[in-house]
Amino acid sequence: MSHPENQKPLLARYLIWSKTRYPFKNWIFSTLVYIAIAIYVRSLAWQDHLVLGSDALMALAVGCFFLLLRIYDEHKDYEIDREFHPDRPVARGVVSLTELKYLFAGAWLVQVAITIAFYGYDSPAFMAWAIAFVWSLLMAKEFFCGEWLQKRLLLYALSHMIIMIPLAYWMIFLASQALPWQRPQAIVLSFMVFLTGAIGEVARKTRSPQDEISGVDSYTSVLGVTGTAILLLILDGLFFAGLAYLLNCLARASGWLVWGGAALTGLTALMVIVKLLGFVKETGDGQGKAVEDSQGLLILVVFLILIIVGTIGGL
Repeated sequence: MSHPENQKPLLARYLIWSKTRYPFKNWIFSTLVYIAIAIYVRSLAWQDHLVLGSDALMALAVGCFFLLLRIYDEHKDYEIDREFHPDRPVARGVVSLTELKYLFAGAWLVQVAITIAFYGYDSPAFMAWAIAFVWSLLMAKEFFCGEWLQKRLLLYALSHMIIMIPLAYWMIFLASQALPWQRPQAIVLSFMVFLTGAIGEVARKTRSPQDEISGVDSYTSVLGVTGTAILLLILDGLFFAGLAYLLNCLARASGWLVWGGAALTGLTALMVIVKLLGFVKETGDGQGKAVEDSQGLLILVVFLILIIVGTIGGL
């Protein structure tokens, strides 16, 4: 017998799906990343910080791209979810894969329309978007060697995280055409977005031994608890170094502002290190989730600091 929620109108079922698979916090986070990049890039170029109407549309386009990636995963993981996560919306029939394709088409159209409307077909923004989209299509097909890649978790993750670099350049060019792609700050910004994806990927697949799921890969199952903690520390260190460089490049920002931002990040990093050391020492229930949450907080703090320092330093 069909569940009552499966009989609801399509929009209601999309909302049920998004509540767990692409919740509102994902839109907030993608918007935060775009705003941080926009403010920083415009501060470097001595431009006005935010134009609310256009930037709202740009942020919507960015959120829609990440929505595409989520829909790709729903298709790729369908059989796995039916076996290991039957409670997820697609696995239990709330929405079908075909219905998600309609949502995909709408999200795709939003990105294309906004990018072309503001910058045209021959712009750096559209070229960066096109590169990211083509790479996402290859990701959807697992680069035509999915079985081989899935046996190599680190290589699999790297092949999927590379997309963050053209995505970062798309966001940079949506925000401003004034920063050439080869400028060191643009390169470091793209690397920061890459690290954001890498840290998030490793953190969400960090689990205590008793929380591991047979048949489902995690970094702790491949690298061990200590190895995963070391990997996260390396990524966090690179992330912090990137922030320090970007803050140092904001010539208009006063010293106290830069050092204040660095100090706040340092305190957050210290909390992250304590969480990781606690995870290595005692891998109790829920410790993996605590590590994931602390890594998420670090990412959040870094982008908030870019926004604050870029805004106040550019006044």
